[in-house]
Amino acid sequence: MVLTSCIKKEKQDGIKEFVFVGYGWVCLDDSLIFDIRQYFELDSCKQIKAARKKYDEKSMTYFKISNSDALFNNINKALIGKEYLNEYSWPKGKVCIYDGLTFFVYYKTESNKVKVINYIPCYLPNSLDSLHKLIYNYFRSDNYELNNKFELHSIVKTIEKQIPLEFRPPPLEKQKVKFTGPNDSN
Repeated sequence: MVLTSCIKKEKQDGIKEFVFVGYGWVCLDDSLIFDIRQYFELDSCKQIKAARKKYDEKSMTYFKISNSDALFNNINKALIGKEYLNEYSWPKGKVCIYDGLTFFVYYKTESNKVKVINYIPCYLPNSLDSLHKLIYNYFRSDNYELNNKFELHSIVKTIEKQIPLEFRPPPLEKQKVKFTGPNDSN
């Protein structure tokens, strides 16, 4: 008599949607403009859409990246089964000068878990820092082909409105300028 048993193996969760955005704020007149400089999107079919805008450019360059299996696996490895904070920034109450892009990562798993992480790279834990550098280096390489303009993921506009105040520049103060003529004593 032969006995066999089967152990049902649960399907492991994985990334369904992944969006990486590097941004800054541009002060124009009395308003702040959310200025996307780097955009990277990976969907569940392992299709990568990316765009970047250099500091001296007004419009984005769109491209696609092939050979995404390794990248997809690294994203899953860095995010699945891990718990991260919603933001990584300078310590509260500290005054800091930071002259670089701020980033957010949005991801949705196959089990519909959704997470948004806002961050400044130098404050990331090692596992997220490695993922940041991996994706960031795609923007510095020539491992892509140019693509036509595409629509950014709809979540970008939603997240833009929810970005914590720590990641925004201070409010603009209206300055009053008083002209004083040469004969005025004030």
